[in-house]
Amino acid sequence: MNYNCVVLGASTGAVNFRASGIKCIDYTDLVHERNRDLVNQYGKKLLHDNYNPFSGLTREQSISYLGLNYLNNVVREGTRSAASLYFSNGRNCFLPLDSIETLIKDVQPDLVVTSISPRTELAARMVAAKFGIPTIAIADVINPESPSNPVIVDTLCVPNEFAKIRWAEKEYVVADNIVVTGNPAYDKLMDLPKVDRTSILFLQQVNKYNFKSKEREYFGEIEFYDHFDRWENIANELDCDCEVRLHPTIDKNIFIQWSKKKRRTIKLDTQVDIATSLASRKLVIGNFSTSLTEALYLNTPVLQYLYKGQVDTLDRFIEQGFVKSAYIDDEEEMVNIIRQISSGEIDFTAEFNRFRSHYPSYPAAPNIAEQILQF
Repeated sequence: MNYNCVVLGASTGAVNFRASGIKCIDYTDLVHERNRDLVNQYGKKLLHDNYNPFSGLTREQSISYLGLNYLNNVVREGTRSAASLYFSNGRNCFLPLDSIETLIKDVQPDLVVTSISPRTELAARMVAAKFGIPTIAIADVINPESPSNPVIVDTLCVPNEFAKIRWAEKEYVVADNIVVTGNPAYDKLMDLPKVDRTSILFLQQVNKYNFKSKEREYFGEIEFYDHFDRWENIANELDCDCEVRLHPTIDKNIFIQWSKKKRRTIKLDTQVDIATSLASRKLVIGNFSTSLTEALYLNTPVLQYLYKGQVDTLDRFIEQGFVKSAYIDDEEEMVNIIRQISSGEIDFTAEFNRFRSHYPSYPAAPNIAEQILQF
């Protein structure tokens, strides 16, 4: 059978899709001639505080994303209310219902499939429900996000039985069926060959969550250099092989520029497949990423670094496995934990087994495809 699939990559999602060879549309495709001037006007005003040249997005994509979302608020709430909402909540106030409705009317889908991410995906589920179009949401986490991101769908695909319990008990999650399909992110991890674990990997993210503004703050050159300096200090203190893996939306030239300033110990991880990279490490260090749970699945120890004000550790979030954590400013504590893990003083064996036992041993993609085909 042939199916016509239209993929919308919201914000940096489009960058990741295209890097994986998946054709998609993005927010520039949602801008029409009738509203182009207003989108550009609003988008350029907001761009000053939001544009990050290392995000992988072009200025046009950023202007379209910001301007179109803001215009949706203006149409729905009025000019003054839209301004007040943005001042109080930043991009968390975005909900592009009008734009998604126009897209759905154009595409006329038989089914809408989303992740559980907020804003664009939430709008897609709401518009689909308005027109009576079936919806499927794919959850790659165990715990539901928050009441501000309700998940109301026909079918919710969850990674394991534990997640099924957690999602079902939340009043802001409504699904006719909650089906354990496994986590599609883990499919690629199941048949990886065993290799020697010889080095430490730092996962460099593109932003951090501001706990006051409740917004994600994208890093600039200074912030990236500060992170690289910390990883370099830790590598020198440990005297071991360390590499940095950049988030897919970060331009590798930022690391190359930093490296040229003086001789460096750490190197850039250039392996194409992150799963292969994670499997070859004796430790993975990162802040908050699904790649950390993938590392746990591969029996790779994880150290989570926290920013000031961050209290929700990954271990609390997933309620499985065992993740050590330390604040990023405390390099001494991070080094001590790494040494404890490397020496075997901290043993993850029981925790790894518990983490793996909660996940199906079969690939998730065929199960999700089966749920889609039922519609």
